[in-house]
Amino acid sequence: MNGDQTATDEMLVASVLQGNQAAFRQIVERYTGLLMNIARNKGVGHEDQKDVVQHTFLTVYNKLSSYEVREGASFKSWICAIGQNAANNLRRSRMRKREVSSQKEDHDFEQVVRPSEQPIDQMIQAEELAEAEQAKSVVWTAIEELRNNPKYKRGAEYCQFLVLRYSENLSYEQIAACLKITIGKAYQWDRQAIEALQRIFQASHSLEEQPGRIHER
Repeated sequence: MNGDQTATDEMLVASVLQGNQAAFRQIVERYTGLLMNIARNKGVGHEDQKDVVQHTFLTVYNKLSSYEVREGASFKSWICAIGQNAANNLRRSRMRKREVSSQKEDHDFEQVVRPSEQPIDQMIQAEELAEAEQAKSVVWTAIEELRNNPKYKRGAEYCQFLVLRYSENLSYEQIAACLKITIGKAYQWDRQAIEALQRIFQASHSLEEQPGRIHER
């Protein structure tokens, strides 16, 4: 059955179960593109789509002996269901990782304001660590103000973008898939979010310099 493109899925499955590894390669060739599309439509980033496909085929291979031809349920629908589960599981895993990361108080959010520079903790001397921690607190405060200030209509979206871009180090393409926006919009949000943070820092600095004025956070 090597290279027989006219073979049905059921014929290929039967051949694999008889020990024909070439038949399984035909299944891989036949469904790789479809599984990539499933992962993409589920919002999985480009770099992770291959992982979804690989995990799907591994699951299919391990469970192939339990596959049964049923009325109204084709092999295609079976493998697609496994692919959807793999994509959903990977997305949930990534989301949990982002949620845990966003809750850590030791994030180097100074990279949001100056992404081309190294984190503060790597730039300063040991005796300046206390000042670095204070600087982090200032950045956290600015992030929260950007999230909650009604002046910034997209404040919450900007904050989510900043975490994905500068904390999770995702590419613009991955961020666009996660947030369901275009890649062009992702570039635009990057510039707008950083400009908004800089305005917040400038306003805060201006208020603190006014005599007799206590700036409360």
